[in-house]
Order: sequence, then C-alpha cells, then structure tokens
Amino acid sequence: MQAMAPEVSVVLASAFVAAIGLAVFRMRRMSLRGQFLALVALGVCAGLVLLTAIKVLGFPHWLAMLLVVMMIVASPIATRTFVRAMKQEGRRSARPTHDEARNLE
Repeated sequence: MQAMAPEVSVVLASAFVAAIGLAVFRMRRMSLRGQFLALVALGVCAGLVLLTAIKVLGFPHWLAMLLVVMMIVASPIATRTFVRAMKQEGRRSARPTHDEARNLE
C-alpha cells in the first residue's frame, strides 16, 4: 500500500499559518519599522489569500475559510502590538534625557 502525499494546497496553507503565527509572536521584539512592515505583509497576504480562494477553481473552500479566519484573528493582535510599541516610543521620547533635565535647572 502506498503512502498518500498530502495535497500541495494543504502544505502551503500550513506553512502560511505557521509563518503568520511566528510573525505575530515575534512582533514584540521587532523595531517599529519591522512591526509596520509585518502589518503591511499581513495586509498583502490577506489580499492574496482572498484572490487565490476566488480565482483558483480547485481550491478547497474549507481551507480558504481557515486562512481568512487566521488573517482575521492575527490582524488585530499584530495591530495592538504595533500601537503599544508606538505608545511606549512616544513616552520615551517625551521624557527629557539627563542632559536636558540638567539644562532646565
């Protein structure tokens, strides 16, 4: 009996889900520019997933729904992480440095 190879679309979808999960998980350690680029990449991926699900005739509907749900879940998490980092950066830049505080005295 031969082992059945998984469909290519399932393997690609699994890799896509893993990559999105890893990017969202690692966003806390990225710089602001890196976080912004990750958000842009999430947006582009969402568009490509929807385009693929619509245009490719043999694309499984359950897989398309899984990928869309993954994007819907990952986008707010990534956006929240980016906004928190922006807020912390704003607080850091609002605090005077040691030399500026000395000049104010």
